[in-house]
Amino acid sequence: LLLNLTKWVFAVKDKVECVHLEEVLVNVRAFVRSDFQNCIMENVSQVLKADSGATSRGTVKHLGVLPFVSKFPRLVARFEVAVGTFVDAVPDDRRDRMVREGPVAYTREVTDEGYTALIDAMFQTLEKAAATDQKVVHSQRFLFENYLFFRSRVEAFAEGNATLTAYCDTAGARAEQALVRYVQETLQWSAFW
Repeated sequence: LLLNLTKWVFAVKDKVECVHLEEVLVNVRAFVRSDFQNCIMENVSQVLKADSGATSRGTVKHLGVLPFVSKFPRLVARFEVAVGTFVDAVPDDRRDRMVREGPVAYTREVTDEGYTALIDAMFQTLEKAAATDQKVVHSQRFLFENYLFFRSRVEAFAEGNATLTAYCDTAGARAEQALVRYVQETLQWSAFW
């Protein structure tokens, strides 16, 4: 909806006979953007509340990939497919301009803000949940599984999106660090046997 509204705003822009229509479309687009941002904030608060459920046990030993991490790639897929479908429908001679300064650029800005808020909350919740487990082995395995899952599933959509690429790189680095710490801890404990 946001992409289509933005497309129409740019279509009627600077046309004298459409001044009132442009004003209405801009107002509706602002309302839809606000509604989208409220939806993102609700999801962020749900992710942060999930932290209390994961940490109430005091261990992450039996936790695998958390639900909000496993559902995020579907959200990304829906956003990226919508933007990609729109870009593909634009004639080649106008495509660069639409991506740089048109409806695609506006929509990309809004979705990237949403991605940033959600991913920051997810990563913060993962770290908090892992910190509750007293055994480093369990917490590092938990972090490794979640960060690796995130990177492997979101990486396919990150091409051409600097925000997603940066978060995939961060998740990859954190997964690698967690794996190293997991192996070190496992080797340290195996010395007692």
